[in-house]
Amino acid sequence: MVTGAKRLADYGERAKAHARATRPDGPGWDWVDDPGFRIFWNAPALILISGARSIAESPWDCCRAGQNLMLSAHARGLGACWVGSPMAWLTAPEGASEVGIPDGFAPVAPILVGHPAVTPLPREIERPEIVWR
Repeated sequence: MVTGAKRLADYGERAKAHARATRPDGPGWDWVDDPGFRIFWNAPALILISGARSIAESPWDCCRAGQNLMLSAHARGLGACWVGSPMAWLTAPEGASEVGIPDGFAPVAPILVGHPAVTPLPREIERPEIVWR
């Protein structure tokens, strides 16, 4: 776990610079040039779920753990957000080293946790037809 909004903001700037330098051609990368975009959204904590590279199911296990962590955070009145924008940096040797990912492990689920600024009200949706066969 990485804590501290200032620390995460510093990591976010490194992650953004890395993404800017290594971005592929194509759409979807406008955020790297947006000076107002914050990789870690000013959150106070990042829980980085990582899995052993040697175990084929690790990414799936990490995804399941991430989903359960987010549900648990919500049940406790916290906000949680799974972020993808720092992944290029987190998977690069310098980023992985800086946040303390051990050798042999790969980051899978970077999840921000904090107190939400707002909690939207649930909305009514039409229930879909479900057909069992």
